Amino acid sequence: MTAALVLLIYGISGAPGWAGRRTIVVLAAAAVLLALFGLIEARSRGPLVPLRVFRSRGLVGGNLVLRTAGMSQV
Repeated sequence: MTAALVLLIYGISGAPGWAGRRTIVVLAAAAVLLALFGLIEARSRGPLVPLRVFRSRGLVGGNLVLRTAGMSQV
């Protein structure tokens, strides 16, 4: 998960240009690692992040509102 987030942040903020090969590879690697984390968590008996928490409309809605507010600040 840590590697996926580092790659995602680098791909969004540090890579040169959106259409560059390096950017695409880094973002694709982040997506693969995030998907792998999701699969492992879904099959685990004791997951770090229980996936059922994402069924809560209040939690998901609140996170989206906070993310939008954080991204809108200059």
